[in-house]
Amino acid sequence: KQKIINEATGELVEIEENFKLGLITSDERRRLTQEIWIETTEEIDDITWNALSPSNPIKIIRTIIIQIIFFMFL
Repeated sequence: KQKIINEATGELVEIEENFKLGLITSDERRRLTQEIWIETTEEIDDITWNALSPSNPIKIIRTIIIQIIFFMFL
């Protein structure tokens, strides 16, 4: 987890440097920063989810809900 966050932080430093050099606008800086944190959050989320055991109650409930939704639209 820390490695992923450190990589994202490095990208943010680069974005900030590009902004200070006038290579990107404030809007671009904001958009790029948001994209990096969204991607970072999703990556950590995926790793966390995959680390859960198949017998984890949260995974079981999610599977049941997906099946219910699927059968509702048949």
